[in-house]
Amino acid sequence: MAISLTGTPFDAIPDGAGRVHSYSFDNKLVLTWTSLSATFSDVISFTALSLGDGSVIVPPTTIDTGDLDAQNGYDDSIVNVSSDGAGGYVFIVSHSVNGFIDGDGGFSPYTEERLALSVNAGGAVTDTVANPLPFVLWENSSSVTLENGNIALLSRSTGTQTVSLEIMGPDGARLSNTVLEGTFGTFENEGIFYQLTAGLDVVETGGQILTLHRDSLTDEVFGQFFSQAGVSQGDEFQISSGQHGNESGAAVFHDGYLEAVTLTDGRVAITWADEVDGDINVWVTVLNADGSVSVAERQVNTGDFAAGEQFHANVHALADGGFAVTWNQNFAGAQDPGGFVQCFAANGSPVGDTLVVANGTASGVGYGFIDLDGSGLLVDWYGNVSDLTGGTVDEVVIPGQTLTGDDTNDTLAGGAGDDTILGNGGKDVLSGGDGNDIVGGGAGADGIQGNDGNDSIDGGGGDDLIAGGDGDDVIDGGAGNDNIGGGLGNDTIGGDDGRDTIGAGQGDDFADGGADDDVMAGGAGNDSLFGGAGNDVMGASYGSDSLSGGIGNDNMGGGFGQDTIVAGAGDDSVGGGEGNDSISGGSGNDFLAGGGRDDTIEGGVGADTINGGAGNDLLTGGADADFFVFNTLTAGEADVITDFEAGIDSVRLNVVSGTKFADLMFNAATIDGADGVMLSVEGQTMFFADLTLDDVAKDDFVLI
Repeated sequence: MAISLTGTPFDAIPDGAGRVHSYSFDNKLVLTWTSLSATFSDVISFTALSLGDGSVIVPPTTIDTGDLDAQNGYDDSIVNVSSDGAGGYVFIVSHSVNGFIDGDGGFSPYTEERLALSVNAGGAVTDTVANPLPFVLWENSSSVTLENGNIALLSRSTGTQTVSLEIMGPDGARLSNTVLEGTFGTFENEGIFYQLTAGLDVVETGGQILTLHRDSLTDEVFGQFFSQAGVSQGDEFQISSGQHGNESGAAVFHDGYLEAVTLTDGRVAITWADEVDGDINVWVTVLNADGSVSVAERQVNTGDFAAGEQFHANVHALADGGFAVTWNQNFAGAQDPGGFVQCFAANGSPVGDTLVVANGTASGVGYGFIDLDGSGLLVDWYGNVSDLTGGTVDEVVIPGQTLTGDDTNDTLAGGAGDDTILGNGGKDVLSGGDGNDIVGGGAGADGIQGNDGNDSIDGGGGDDLIAGGDGDDVIDGGAGNDNIGGGLGNDTIGGDDGRDTIGAGQGDDFADGGADDDVMAGGAGNDSLFGGAGNDVMGASYGSDSLSGGIGNDNMGGGFGQDTIVAGAGDDSVGGGEGNDSISGGSGNDFLAGGGRDDTIEGGVGADTINGGAGNDLLTGGADADFFVFNTLTAGEADVITDFEAGIDSVRLNVVSGTKFADLMFNAATIDGADGVMLSVEGQTMFFADLTLDDVAKDDFVLI
């Protein structure tokens, strides 16, 4: 899956906010941030937006005022946000109770607590659960909401010099707290910046918790499995190859982060950045659910970058089983500031070029990339943007909308992004707008427009009116008597059940009428039309088309171009039109007409009527008594009948008035090694292969 940037940026949070954290669930985007009040206390705020159209669900709202001063304000921070299952939110906050960092950089002991804030759908705090922690100082943490609703939180404290795995209930109450024993590095050996850059993450795979961390001394990546209750399931194991480093501590304050995600098949993709020989590199590897290597580690970025020029690498699952690695490059002096996305297939092969998400010439801009259930990434950014206001701007790109109707008659319209629009019951009017949209009409007689883009449309039940618009669309009419137009592009159209009318439009289209009596037109382009069951009417129009009537008494026309027509079972009527056509009647008593140019016609089983029309035609009647018709005789044209059976088949000739059978000229002849009889009438010849002069009988010829 390759990703492209769509949508329109808009301001999402107030100017002056601190680092923005992003979460998505319940079709909502939740943005949180920390800022300082006039009294230098920490203020934690959030806003919630619709992932459908970016509309505000909860305006910017303060949920925690804290009690920190400007010197230790880093310690009041959001750790996790999850759904409460009832339209509200559960915020996990690391919160300082007392203590400070003095002006000389000294540390005074203080305690810290983990607060769980229950917030209702309107943004009001309804409950607070406090989980005390030992002396922490600064902390690096990561969390994941488990399938059972609990929260797993992995944190590293520079105060206790430990890494801990906490399990919390859905309400934030602590259920267990396990101190990990492993290769983490020590405060005495490395200093505080090494501690902060030693990234960690936690994911769930195969019913277990996988903790991931980096040794802050060697910068290598390690993992360990735990049960959902936080009980160790084995020893720590090394994941990275041993070639990574972190040479300058503070210079890679943001570069050392470690991120992971569980892919659609249960594997875990892991990414991190390191500093080797003065360059910052982004890496990715993929583990199987048992911890074995699925995709060996590889470098993602290309080119040389100094410390600080790239930071905060992340990885995201894609619906096709692949993954996307994202990273930032935006400190002062960086090359081409912006956010970057590189997609990979499930086997680790890169897909497409690196996508650059840029916001003009920027300094200190942070870009976030948020998973949208595998369908793509949502982008948010903050920072100082010189070609906009020059101040702090916090913006969000909504790449598409998800609009859902109900049982009433809904009118839903998408925008410029890749939208998902579901009408459900009722007589709905649905419009995808620009972008590669997914539109489902559901039950009811719906009117659906895909508009521009490669759309996927399902009419559902009811007599639907569907227009695919421009792009390579996939359309399924569903049950009911549908009217479907593909528009421009190479479309795939299925009528499904019902008496459908299908116009494929311009492009190389495929259309299947499905069951019942359908009307189908290919339009310009090399189309493939399949009538399916029922008595269908099919017209191919311009292009070299392929038509298959299927079961039923079908009426089929090839139009202009070199068409291939298979009438199938039933008593069919076929006209090849202009072009060198190939026509097969199949079983049944068919009428087959070639039209202009040099056609090849085979009647198949049944008493067929075959008219080659203008041109030099090759005619085969097949089994049973066939009737070969020559309504117009043209001097210089030469037709061949390959299997004329004397006494069974017959020929009708439209000759000059007064011509009798005795006036016809039959001669023995050989064409392409085949012996037969040549009939010449008014300058046109007809060769009857495998026939002898003795076989020629008056009763086999009808003169009109």
